[in-house]
Amino acid sequence: MLNALRVLPPDGTHTILISFTPEAGRVFHEVLQINSGTSVLHVTVMGEGVNPIINLDMPTENGVFDIGAVLAGEYLERTFKMQNSSSLSIDYSIKLESLSLLRHAKSQELPSFIKPDEKMKSLVGTQNNNGQNIFDLVPSEGRIAPGATQEVTVTFAPDHPSDHYSDFVKIELFGKKESHSFQIKGMAKKNVMFVHGVDETTVNVESLSENPPSTLEEEELKGILPSVLFSVKSIAKESEFVPGSREIYVGCVRTMAVSQKKEVKGKNGEFQFENVQAITSKGFNIDPQRGMVEAGNLKPVTVTWSPPPGHDPNEPVEASIILTLKGDITEQVKVMLRAYVVSDVEDKTEKTESTENTQT
Repeated sequence: MLNALRVLPPDGTHTILISFTPEAGRVFHEVLQINSGTSVLHVTVMGEGVNPIINLDMPTENGVFDIGAVLAGEYLERTFKMQNSSSLSIDYSIKLESLSLLRHAKSQELPSFIKPDEKMKSLVGTQNNNGQNIFDLVPSEGRIAPGATQEVTVTFAPDHPSDHYSDFVKIELFGKKESHSFQIKGMAKKNVMFVHGVDETTVNVESLSENPPSTLEEEELKGILPSVLFSVKSIAKESEFVPGSREIYVGCVRTMAVSQKKEVKGKNGEFQFENVQAITSKGFNIDPQRGMVEAGNLKPVTVTWSPPPGHDPNEPVEASIILTLKGDITEQVKVMLRAYVVSDVEDKTEKTESTENTQT
């Protein structure tokens, strides 16, 4: 009851204000007892609590919303929908972990590359050097009518190349109840064509300081190809080796830059693996060896390894192959292949650890 009772004159009336704030989605009832000098009035007050329910319509995998790849300095937009499945209007607000006042306190932990067994990992990754926010979600707050749907636009605008842009999103209802949460990721590339799905060879934590200029001459730099590492494993079972297989992805960014030539803008990319014969003798096989990638997509390429006759399972096999990428420019990437044999027990253990890390 929000207001106080008062003396009523003959034939007088008084309005009683009653508030109802349920903490669960069920029916509540209570007896309100009003006493006077000569009688007692009992009033049964009933109310129904309704759980606010928001359903998200968005492409996620293991709780991650992958924006995709964009050229550094450009921006990329994706959308998702929020549907109000309850019978009351819902006030919502979308909050980014990178803008949280507690972000600094939460980041005072050893990074994952120092403590690889640490389960609690930071969900906020690389940020822009210019101080502007990486991701922007609009509208970030509002009200959704019963049964209505609200479309949210996510803008990804990185200012330098990195594969580790990420942030953590929380959707709160009525300013306090957390309804949904998910991680959002994106990649920024220097060129239109790129390779994805290779082994991590650098840490996923970047410094905001600029890299010192290279001391090598320009001619020397031209002779050094960028390189990536790609590992494949074969499983040893009793009297045979099960061939190892894994996919590497060749991607093509859909550029929006007005500075790009018309024939490049939105153009498909091409790729080709050179000197394939050099790795065939070591048990490697690549399929397809050449192809085209549509702008904005990833093309899977399957790398298979079968231990060659007489192979020592205790020794890894190493080889390299040149991958030529044709997009806004033509460049070559050295793909270093590394293959090894593991036991069936080791393979099951690795899969279990990988699943636990993904769920974390």
